[in-house]
Formats: sequence, structure tokens, C-alpha cells
Amino acid sequence: MRCPKCGGMLRCRRMPGGIEIDVCMGCHGLWFDRGEAAAWGDLTTDFPGIERVAGQGRDHGLTCPRCGGRLQEIPFAAQGHLKLDRCTACHGIWFDRDEIIEFDRLADRQREFEGIEAAIDAYRDAEYPAFRPLPSRSAWGIVRESIHLYQENFLAFFTILLLPVIAIVAVGVVQALVEGVDSRFQAPALEGRLLAGFVSLLLGQIATGALTHAVSERYVGRPVRILPAYRIAFVRLFPLLFVGLSFGLVTFLGIGIMGICVGVLRPILIARGMSSLLFLLLLPGVGFTLWFALRWLLSAPVIVLEGRGPLAAMERSADLVRGFRCHALGVLLLLGFVLSVAPHSLGALLTFLQQNTLVAGVGTLLLEAILLPLFFVALVLLYYDLRVRKEDFGVEEIRGWIEGEG
Repeated sequence: MRCPKCGGMLRCRRMPGGIEIDVCMGCHGLWFDRGEAAAWGDLTTDFPGIERVAGQGRDHGLTCPRCGGRLQEIPFAAQGHLKLDRCTACHGIWFDRDEIIEFDRLADRQREFEGIEAAIDAYRDAEYPAFRPLPSRSAWGIVRESIHLYQENFLAFFTILLLPVIAIVAVGVVQALVEGVDSRFQAPALEGRLLAGFVSLLLGQIATGALTHAVSERYVGRPVRILPAYRIAFVRLFPLLFVGLSFGLVTFLGIGIMGICVGVLRPILIARGMSSLLFLLLLPGVGFTLWFALRWLLSAPVIVLEGRGPLAAMERSADLVRGFRCHALGVLLLLGFVLSVAPHSLGALLTFLQQNTLVAGVGTLLLEAILLPLFFVALVLLYYDLRVRKEDFGVEEIRGWIEGEG
């Protein structure tokens, strides 16, 4: 290799500790491949924080002796007296003869700083556990944490969900009363059902947005405030409504695919004596619906917590889930098990004790309503879990980020 400064030959020299550096025999400059400067200075990285200043460098016509890329001069030290020549391609670093002395001084100070920082981190983790970097969790860990968080904040979370439910019931009661008093106000069956369905979807998305915001606030240690949660939900209502309608459309198409498969292939399977395989006819529709459901699973948290539009939120959700679909599916399956087993077990128990299916049905519906917020709690925790896995998100970062988004 040739020296980028004087054109002299670079000679490889093995240093104590097994470090290999390339020394110019003319100007006595040194070339470090990526990672070698860290080994030389006994640091965790070549230059801590160098990526923040890398874009401030300037080209001055020098080429990398290793790969032929451009060397960029970066003023690194605060006083500007240490200027690094760093390759923009392979990230190797060139030191002039006097610069390596200054680097050694900086490395000594950096090692002292890293020791102090490690001590502060240890104290913070011991005294303030809420400020530890968030760990990634297993699927069951997310569900278990969701149950714990819901138990601690049951009244606030359930109240947020209950208000729209009461509104939906009130609309139905008012409609029934008006139609009973005056037949002129009776709406056709189809139009009435569509209107009731749209109102339910609208109020459901308001509840989704408010509950998502409340869970996120509580997760990072802030108090739950119901009115601000609803304010956020109203601000984000159109994107939430768009996503809700998209989920409904995908579900409708999935059911249609199942109907087509059953209608076309069922007679063929029965005629050939393969009726035991009829359940396979459901798989195309289920797979279609599940694929979109996993892609868009985190759209609501993205809309509420990041303030993105509906299409951008769907794409962001797909990006977060990508590579962790089995993890997300595991959370959904475990959550579905918890949300279904408890109500049905209660219904079976009430039927056995009371011999009254009406009481059992009411008890089952009531428990399902009580457990429903658990789904949104788990969804928010899954959102943060995937951000931790992909972006090394921590509680302090979340708090600052929510401040910025709010």
C-alpha cells in the first residue's frame, strides 16, 4: 500500500497485543483499518460519537490506501487540533505523526470517562430500575407484562373503553325509542344496520386511540389522564378509521375466499371420499387475512404514538413486524387463548351452577368486555418490544420521544 500523504510505501508492523498497523517509511504516518484504532487505544469504538460529526468533513484529494475510496478530513477534537482522515467507504483512519500522540491523550481521557459512565449506569440500574434500557421480551413475557400492567391500571383503562361502549348502547336505545314512538322515523333494516355499524366502528376507533395513548403513558411511568387520551384519539381519528375499515375489508375478502374455496372444492372432496380434508379449504382465506393482519397489526400504535398517516402507518407497521412475524403471531395466539379460555370457562361454570344459559351468556359477555382492554395493552407492549429489538429503544428515549410527538 502507498501512503496517502507522501506516496511512500506502507510497511505492516505487528504491535504488542496482536495489533497490526501500517507505517509510512517516509513521513511516519500510521494507517489503521476499521477497529484497529479502538484496539490501539483500548476503547470500545475507534472514536466514540464519530458518526455524529462524519458529515461535517471535507474532501481534500486523498485516497484510501486500503480500498481506494475518498479520505474525508474530520475535525474531531473540540479545539479542532485533531483532524482525522477517515475513509468514507471502509472507515479506516489515517494519522499523521503528531496526530497519533494527540489520539493517545484523548484515548486516556475517554477510558476514564467510560469508567465513570459505567459506574453511573450501575447506580442508575440499581436505584432507578424504571430507567434501565428496555429488554426484549418473549411472546409470553409480553402477555404476562400486559396482564400485570392491566391489573395495576384496571379502573383507568376499563373506563376509557367503557365510555364509547356506553355511547354505542345509548345510540341503539335512542334509535329504538324513536322508532317505537313514531313509525316515520323507522329506517330500513339494511340502512339502519349499516349506520349502527359505522357508529360502532367510529366509537371503537376512538376507544382504540385513547386506550393506546393511555397504555403508552402508563408504560413509561406517567399518570393516565383520560381527557388528554381522548383528545389524542380525536386528532388521530381519520387515520384510525381508515385502518379499521381496511381491516374490515381484508376480513370480508378473507371470508369471501373461504366461501369460494368451500363452494367450488367441497363437492369434489366429498365425491372422492376426502371429507376429512374439508378444513383445508379454510386455509387460503385464513392465510390471506392473517398475512394482512400481521402486516398492519401495529398500525394503531404507530398512528397514535408517532402521528403518521394511515398508509405510512401501515408501511411502518409492516417494517416493524418484518423478521418477527412468528413472534407477533405468538403474542396473538397466547392473547387469544387468554381472552377466550377465561370467559368460556366462566360461562360453563355458571351454566353448571345456575342451569341458566341466559345468566351464563351475560357473565361470559361481561368478562369478555372486562378483558378486552388487555388486547390493546399487549399491542402497545409488542410495539415497544419490536422497537427495542430493531432500534435499541429505552425508557428514557421513549419519554423524550413522546414529548416531541405530543
